[in-house]
Order: sequence, then structure tokens, then C-alpha cells
Amino acid sequence: MHYLGMMVGEQLPGSPVLLLHTLGASAATWTPVRSMGAGGRRVLAIDLPGHGTCADLPFTDDAALDAAHRGTASLGAGPVHVVGSGLGAWAAFQLAQAYPDRVQSLIIASYAPITVAAATARMRDTARAIHRLGMTAFAESYLSEALQASDTEVAAAMTRAFGAVSPHNFLAALSAAMRWQPAAPRSPLPPTLLLRGALDHRVSPEATAALQDSIGADCVTLPDAGHLAYVDNPAGFWTAATTFFHTVEAQSDL
Repeated sequence: MHYLGMMVGEQLPGSPVLLLHTLGASAATWTPVRSMGAGGRRVLAIDLPGHGTCADLPFTDDAALDAAHRGTASLGAGPVHVVGSGLGAWAAFQLAQAYPDRVQSLIIASYAPITVAAATARMRDTARAIHRLGMTAFAESYLSEALQASDTEVAAAMTRAFGAVSPHNFLAALSAAMRWQPAAPRSPLPPTLLLRGALDHRVSPEATAALQDSIGADCVTLPDAGHLAYVDNPAGFWTAATTFFHTVEAQSDL
């Protein structure tokens, strides 16, 4: 399937999991999480349009939703656990709203809505920085602040992923993520967990708490992790995620 860049884990019992990467990243950046073990389930990471192996495809809202929906179809007919970070959280939320029967649970990582004024300022500043630096240098600058992981190979992989995204696609994806206002979902959400890195300087505890209240979600704060929590602390991230999956599945069996 050309539309999706996929990394598929071993097939084991349990509800499958769809992983949606953050802005500028790729399916490959989930490798540290997936190396923790499948936790008794099939795990699939996909590349959103404009990213990774799909870097040549234009990013649009509809294309991203279609990619996520195709990802669920690749995991079978039943509902799946959907995990998204940053841009992936936006895509996961859109998927849960458009195809509620496909989403058993939702994990929103490293994301909280921002005001229109803040979004406008960030779009302007990001566009100027990319124009001035180019994507690779912009990626290095952004990741030096956002990435807490000390592994140089991880940092290099993230920089390569960011650098491969065109400025147009990066800004289109950023715009989509910042337009998201989940405070008034069109339909009831599935069981939802918010994950935030304790060292995340982009998503504050107050913003996370406000989102938690607005959509009725549970929340976990991960130590030793920043804005890219699934990369910074993959073991903690996956432990929190699989614990949540088991809880949701146990409640579904009652």
C-alpha cells in the first residue's frame, strides 16, 4: 500500500495498537517504544502524509485522516487502541470523531490546545525560522530544546526525519494540529488517556489539566521526558500505555 509507511510488530493476542507520530517525525521514531515488546498485541506505526516514506505526498487534513483510517483497516475489522503524539494526537482525535467504531481507546500525548493568537504567532515564527535556517538546521534547533533523550543515534534519527519533511508540508501539518479544539467533540470519545512529559516546556501542566477536564480523560505524567515523551522515555511511555489498554479491555469484558 503506497499511501502508508508501515512498521508492523509481531502478531500476538490482544487488541491491536495504531501509533501516530509527532510533527516532523516518522513511523521509525516509534522504534524505541516498539522495542519494549508488543504487550500481547499487534502494533502498527504509520507515516502520516508528508512524513517519512510518505514525504512526497502533500499533507492535508483529509489525507491524514485517511492514512489513519487505512492504518486501522490494516489491523483488522475490530476496534483498535490509537496512540498519537503531537500531530499524531490531532490525527487520532479526528479518527475517533470520524470513525468511532474503529477506536477502542485513545491516547493523546504531548498535546494541549492553544489560543488563536498563540497559534498565529507560532505559525509566523516557525515559517520565518524555516526560511532563515532551512529544514535541517531548524530541526536541530527545535530538537535541541524539545528532545530530552541523551542517545545520539535517536537524536540523529529525529533530525533526519525532520529534515526530510518539506517546509510546505511541515507548516501545513503544524497548522492542522494548532486548529484542533477538542473541548467540544462532535461525538462521545472512547476511553482517553493524556500523557505528558514532566519536562515538557511546550505543553504546561495547566494546559493538560484543562484538556483533561474538557474531554473527561485520565492523565499520566512521565518522568525524564519532555515534549517528545515517546522518544525520551519509551519504557515509561509504553508501560503507561499498556496499563491503560489492559484497563480498557477489562472494562469492556464486564
